[in-house]
Amino acid sequence: MDGHVDGFPEKPPSAPLEFSGSHGRLLTVSEVAERLSVSRATVYNLTSCGALPHLRVSNAIRVRQSSLESYLAENAGPARS
Repeated sequence: MDGHVDGFPEKPPSAPLEFSGSHGRLLTVSEVAERLSVSRATVYNLTSCGALPHLRVSNAIRVRQSSLESYLAENAGPARS
């Protein structure tokens, strides 16, 4: 076999998407939701209204770690005691 399936090359094993430099890895909607302690639906709403910058990778939404950190810095309210 030549490494092709139905005329298409085999896919390499998937690994977390990472960018070199300051952007860090791409986070899934579930990871962002967990870090923000909100639902996945809330993350989808934040991305669709433009509040949280994101990328589309095929049909999946991914958020750069740096974008999430910027969002948190810009939207952090005063600490409650």
